[in-house]
Amino acid sequence: MPSDSPITRALDAGGPLFLHDQPPYDPMPACGRGVCVETPAVASTAPPFVVSLRHFERHDGGPAIVEQAPFEVAVSLATGACSPSGADAERALFEHPWIADALASQLEALRQRARRLLGQGDRTSCRRALERAEPGTMIPYDQLFPHDWDLLFAHERQHYWAIDHHCPNAKCTCREILVTIHDLSSPTAKSVGQIRFDPQSCNPRLDASSLEAATLFEPLCARFGTELSRRYREVRQAVLDSALSRRPQTTPPPSPGRNAPCPCGSGKKFKRCCALRDLPASSTGR
Repeated sequence: MPSDSPITRALDAGGPLFLHDQPPYDPMPACGRGVCVETPAVASTAPPFVVSLRHFERHDGGPAIVEQAPFEVAVSLATGACSPSGADAERALFEHPWIADALASQLEALRQRARRLLGQGDRTSCRRALERAEPGTMIPYDQLFPHDWDLLFAHERQHYWAIDHHCPNAKCTCREILVTIHDLSSPTAKSVGQIRFDPQSCNPRLDASSLEAATLFEPLCARFGTELSRRYREVRQAVLDSALSRRPQTTPPPSPGRNAPCPCGSGKKFKRCCALRDLPASSTGR
């Protein structure tokens, strides 16, 4: 079961990075301009790391107004050097030289994202985690697929981290998952409670361990309902596949030699007894 132990995991929801046009470039200011940096959905195995950028403006702490037209920039994860991908990107880097500096300031964050994107293509970690799962316990999704994006969401200006736990028992018929919600304003990201529900249901029955957890159920599902349902299906299929692969394989006993005693106990040779049953009717004269 999950605990309230201090969190050491580097959290990343895979969302855009908002970089200001003045140093320090991160975090996004209440007022000002900058670029919204979006990383690719799938990482390339060959360098460089290509990101999509859009200009944005923000006023008086309100929402960021992001331009629709993106432009792509290739970032060297070794040096941080930027190169344009197309005429629009070349013009943007020339007119706004701070963009290259802003991206270079986030080089370590971009490296971590590239590593996580590459890791998301490998789903074999789930099988290994299931083999180590203790009977009668639920297993956190980030142990099954440690490179997948974290479930981070906001409610009333507070930020939370949700960890979904899944049943590793292939014989279990329940369709529920257990979600532990952590308050990221706490130094240790303490748990505020647990929610148990069926992510496949259109109207799931809520079982919450605290009032605060119950309050966070709707914003959690509004942000990640589809993703939780997808995760349930993937984990459940992995659990069934893992159980099937561990099932003992039975092999039929080897066929006796033609002149060996027939295993049926008739006292005849095998070729004069049960071997005749396997022959076509035409070969036996019937």
